[in-house]
Amino acid sequence: MILDLDLHDDVRYRLKKRGVTLSQISRELGKSPSTVTAVSQGRVKSHAIQDAICRHLGLNHPSEIWPDRYPDLLNTKEES
Repeated sequence: MILDLDLHDDVRYRLKKRGVTLSQISRELGKSPSTVTAVSQGRVKSHAIQDAICRHLGLNHPSEIWPDRYPDLLNTKEES
C-alpha cells in the first residue's frame, strides 16, 4: 500500500464539502479516529472503512479512490 497524504487531504476536503468528517465516520463504524485516518492515508486497509468513505462521497467502489489497493479490478477492466 502507498502512503498518500495528498490523497488523504483530498478525501477529507471532499467529505467536508458533503458535511462529513472522518471523525463522524469513525463514530458511525465504532472505530477509532486514528484507524479511519490511517485507512484514508494508505497506512492500513479496511474494507468497511473504505466502503463508508465511498458511500459518503457517493462513489460505487473504493477502487475509485484507491486503485492501487485493488490491482485485480484494474487488470479485469483492462482486459474488458
